[in-house]
Amino acid sequence: MLLNTQSRDAFSSTYNDNTSVLTKLNVSNVAPWVINPVVYKQGTPAGNNIVLEEGTTINVRCNATINDTNGVNDISSVNATFYLSGYTGAADYNTLYKNTSCTQVYQISNIAAYYSCNFQVWYFANNGTWECNMTALDTGGLSNYSVAQNIIDPLYAINLSTTEIDFGELDPGQSSTDQVVNVTNFGNMNLTIAVKGYGVTDGDGWAMNCTVGNISIGYERYALDPGIAWDSMTQLTSSFTNIAGLTVYQRVDDNDNAMINSTNSTYWKIKAPLGTRGQCNGTLVFSAVAT
Repeated sequence: MLLNTQSRDAFSSTYNDNTSVLTKLNVSNVAPWVINPVVYKQGTPAGNNIVLEEGTTINVRCNATINDTNGVNDISSVNATFYLSGYTGAADYNTLYKNTSCTQVYQISNIAAYYSCNFQVWYFANNGTWECNMTALDTGGLSNYSVAQNIIDPLYAINLSTTEIDFGELDPGQSSTDQVVNVTNFGNMNLTIAVKGYGVTDGDGWAMNCTVGNISIGYERYALDPGIAWDSMTQLTSSFTNIAGLTVYQRVDDNDNAMINSTNSTYWKIKAPLGTRGQCNGTLVFSAVAT
């Protein structure tokens, strides 16, 4: 019998007649996720209520991690809406703010990044529970959102049109002309106004202390209309007393830059009693009170 043998290298192989097979797979586009959003006032801990600042804006931030399993480069945009809970109307400084171009703060991994949305929120934004809806959109048109909540606290604040009332020069026994003090609501609640006065120290019973003599507290008076005779005006007191009939309303018109609808006027007169002379000085205190 003839035996045909071939020698073979145990450590190598020869591959003949190689034939390729095409492999393929489709990776689905998956919507991004908005993870753990928080909304807070810049400069304060995220768990604190939002405290507005009188007469100006604050920066409110809505931050979250955006996760996209197709990769961070698949995140095309992030936007957010900050609104009073339950409000569904148009953008308005009292109730709704929008940010259509939130920014990436830093990249966490190849599939996640941290984003921040900023809102300049006005002092007259309504008190109550607010929500931040943060939405992420990918390059394939898919989106997802998540909502965070916080509370905007009440803000009771006023601004006066002057820091000094000068009643001019009077003869003993003479009353002054009207001096107007405009009171503007610099908060987010309707207000009434309380007033009191003193000459040197709080509660001393004087409206003014003079070079010679003092002016008793009741000689300084106020009204809500101009031209009222001194005898018919309301007497100032040494303790806070609400001005009857006066409401200073929260600003509700974004275009009312002169704050006409959130301002009211008070009119003041004083009488120089007999027995006084020289320079007279005192302090008049206005206080914002919840209606």
